[in-house]
Amino acid sequence: SRARRVRGSRPLAAAIAKEREAYQEPMRKADAGATAEVRPQLEALRAAAEKFMAVDERLRALALDNQDAEAKALANGEGKQAYADLSRQLDALVALQRADVQKVSEKVDADEASARAFMIGLTVVAVLMAIAAALWMSWSISRGLRIGGQAVQRVAEGDLTQTAEITSSDEIGDLLGHVNMMVERLRGVVADALAASENVSAG
Repeated sequence: SRARRVRGSRPLAAAIAKEREAYQEPMRKADAGATAEVRPQLEALRAAAEKFMAVDERLRALALDNQDAEAKALANGEGKQAYADLSRQLDALVALQRADVQKVSEKVDADEASARAFMIGLTVVAVLMAIAAALWMSWSISRGLRIGGQAVQRVAEGDLTQTAEITSSDEIGDLLGHVNMMVERLRGVVADALAASENVSAG
């Protein structure tokens, strides 16, 4: 009878209401975090869902009123179309979300590649600077040693008129300074020796 059908439909109606509430909760969360691109698709999905629920309400009302033929016609016609629309909107939203995830993934990959390229470039620059510093130090040391060697060679050849040119204030510069002090002292020794020789000759 209709009374028994109404009583039997109450648990089903409660279950349907619970399922609808479960559907509304993720929709509210999706609305809160939706981007401008996703929001129109969410609105379309909500409209399709509301249309489907309206058809479902009419189907239940017809079933409770023992209008099985009308319910079947509604289910095969408008109900089938509402379900297809809802499925299509849901698939479109899923595809859009996947595209967003793909974009985010591509951006992360691009950022990672950019960071990797920056680190590689920074490492190359650091290595080049280290090589340049090593070459400059080698050239500076070899130049200072060459100047000192030339000064010592002139002393060995008896030329005490020239001193080494000091171009730096590092250890090489100190070495050249000591070479110049040696030349100055040798000049003094030679001058004293010449004076003593002249005194002996005059005596």
